[in-house]
Amino acid sequence: MTKSLIVITLSVLFSIEKVSVMKFIASLGGERKYKYIYIKLEKIYKKLGIWLKSRLLLSLYMAIALYVSLWILELFGISIPNKVSVSLIFGLLDIIPYIGPIVGSIPVILA
Repeated sequence: MTKSLIVITLSVLFSIEKVSVMKFIASLGGERKYKYIYIKLEKIYKKLGIWLKSRLLLSLYMAIALYVSLWILELFGISIPNKVSVSLIFGLLDIIPYIGPIVGSIPVILA
């Protein structure tokens, strides 16, 4: 859970002001290690970008899959109101690791 919060915090900071954040973090290591830390931060930045894109794509897929599932249930006579809203809420909450899918399933259960 802590690792997830660190990743999310770093990704937000990097997306807001990449260069300033990277220079600040690299300067914490001193002048001797500045270049080494900066290169490592570049690699972390690239991996965070890939991770964030994959989470967004996965959340989009989950929202679409839930909508299709609810639509199929409606064909069998089980109607759930606000299919689009429920699917969007689930997809948005699915971005949050571990807790998001659990919290996102609550509107589906209540509907």
